[in-house]
Amino acid sequence: QMWDYPQSLVEIARELDPSTLAPEQLVLTAKLLPADDRRNLLLRSQRVWPRDLWINTELGRLSLETVHQSIPERHPFGCYPAAKAFLNSSDVPAEIHQEANASVGFYRAALAVAKPESRIGYRLDLAAALALTGDLEASLAECELALGLARRSSSESKPLLSEAHHMLGLCLRRRGELDEAIESLQFASKSDPACLAIGWSLAEAMKEAGRDGERQSVLRSLLSASDDETIVNFLERELDVTTTADESTSDNHQR
Repeated sequence: QMWDYPQSLVEIARELDPSTLAPEQLVLTAKLLPADDRRNLLLRSQRVWPRDLWINTELGRLSLETVHQSIPERHPFGCYPAAKAFLNSSDVPAEIHQEANASVGFYRAALAVAKPESRIGYRLDLAAALALTGDLEASLAECELALGLARRSSSESKPLLSEAHHMLGLCLRRRGELDEAIESLQFASKSDPACLAIGWSLAEAMKEAGRDGERQSVLRSLLSASDDETIVNFLERELDVTTTADESTSDNHQR
C-alpha cells in the first residue's frame, strides 16, 4: 500500500536508516524518489556503504544527469550522453564542474569493486565524467583502457567497443587532432551504423575539419536511416545550411 502514495514514500525515505537495508534495496527505493530526495538517500547510504558498487554507480549517474539538464539542446538526439554533448559543442560551464568532479569520485569508487567483465562500461562512464571536468588526458587514458578490454572480450562487447571509439574520437577532436578523431568516429559508426548520435559526432568533426562533402554524405545517411519527424527535420535543415554554404563558396571562387 505504501507504493501507492509517493509522498508517504518520501517521508519514510527521509527517516530511513540506511544500515537497516541492503544496498540494492536502498538503490531501488532511491529510484522511486524525486531527484533531491534520491540524492539525499543515496549520499546517506554511501556513508554506510562507501564501497558499494550500485550506490556509487547511481550517485555517479545522478551527477551526470544533473550536468545533462544544464545543456542547451542543439540536436534532437534525446539520449545523447552529457559529455558528448559538451565535447561536440561549447566548453563545459564552470558552474557544473563540481557535479562532474563528484561523478568522477563515485565512478572511481564503483570501478574499484566492479567485476572484470563489467569494467569496460564503468571505464567509459568514468571517461565521460573526466571529460566534463576538462581532464581530457585522463579521459583519453580511460578510453584506451576500455578499448583494450573490449578488444579482448567476447562479441557481446561490440557495442562497448563502438562506444569507446565514439568517446575517444570526441576527446581527440577537442584536442584538435581532427584526422585521428574522424578515424575513430568512422570506426564507431561502421560498428554501430544505427546509432544516430555517433553519426552526428562524425558529421560535426568533419565540419570542423572542412570536409564538407563527406559531411553531407554522412548527414544523408543519417537522414535515410531515421523515420523520426523531429530528427528528419533537423537533418534536412543541416543539409540545407551545408549546401547553401557550399554554393556560396563556389560562387566566390568563380568571381
